[in-house]
Amino acid sequence: MAGLYIHVPICRRKCLYCDFYSCGEDVVATSALMNALTREIELRKKEVTEAIDTLYIGGGTPSLLSASDINRLLTTAYDSFEISANAEITMEVNPDDISHSYANDLKRIGINRISAGIQSLNDSELRAVGRRHDASGAIKAMEILRTTFDNCSFDLIFGLPGQTLSSWKHSVKGVLDFSPQHLSAYSLMYEPGTPLSALRDAGRIREMEEELSVEMFTTLIGQTDKAGMIQHEISNFSLPGYESRHNSSYWKGKPYLGIGPSAHSFDGKNTRRWNISDIKQYVKIETETTEALYQEEYLSDVERIEEYIMTRLRMKAGIPLQEFAQLFGTQQSERLLNKAARMINNGELLLSENHLALSRETILTSDAVIVRLF
Repeated sequence: MAGLYIHVPICRRKCLYCDFYSCGEDVVATSALMNALTREIELRKKEVTEAIDTLYIGGGTPSLLSASDINRLLTTAYDSFEISANAEITMEVNPDDISHSYANDLKRIGINRISAGIQSLNDSELRAVGRRHDASGAIKAMEILRTTFDNCSFDLIFGLPGQTLSSWKHSVKGVLDFSPQHLSAYSLMYEPGTPLSALRDAGRIREMEEELSVEMFTTLIGQTDKAGMIQHEISNFSLPGYESRHNSSYWKGKPYLGIGPSAHSFDGKNTRRWNISDIKQYVKIETETTEALYQEEYLSDVERIEEYIMTRLRMKAGIPLQEFAQLFGTQQSERLLNKAARMINNGELLLSENHLALSRETILTSDAVIVRLF
């Protein structure tokens, strides 16, 4: 099965921490963006040779589009690909954009999973990173979404400027009180070139101490455990059976096609492609070939192995060693186990039922563990 990702790179206001490609909603006309997105879907449909099992509309802020525009994207996708009857159809939304009528319209046209960027239920923390909703708006949006959709995912961030352990517990509890099927919780990253990093470098905000960040993550694990959620990936928690199928396909190395400015694609083997990160240029492309849309790279055998190790160890299940040997050979499998031996003995890695996985204690230091396996 394959995945389809559609990137809608427009924002009313960009968050201070965001380094994803996006631009203001008035940079290009919505009609021009819609024409370009549907044109690219039609142009690249032959790249997908399997049924589409997951379709994800992300951003940016897709919820700035009307339900009729979203319906046009879905209709074009269904006309262009074989999409499974039980496909997971996800759309990202900003709490400020949610109303009863909009949520019902999205459900009616076929969206069956919603991902909402809540981030915090503390107004000062939301202002500190430039979110355009407040806590009351987030609560209202969660109420609407949970009464409309049977599969909701809410996002939170820890490590925000001014955040305390108490305020973090309040945010986590407040979101879990709505019983979402899925929760994503990320540590705030100070990416180079973002306004947030500039504020830190200027001494106007302080990066959170690692000890407090670890305590927040430990608290999160405890609260999600009590809520019956499984930590199926380092930053993702779900009720049984509600793991994000789309994101899981990334971590499992499944093929996916990315549509829209800056969107990435992978053929499931050794070819990666990434679209141009220029919306003005993107909407002007009218061609019968794909040459102007993207660049591509071919992964070496070493790069494929390292990427496989890195992505699979992010998941609770870890690396299925039989599959690893089938993909890369017995010699590489033995090499991996030799490198892992000391970390298995000291408890950093777990070897169980022919799977190699991170122990819960090493989740927060996963990068340091994973790089030692390369």
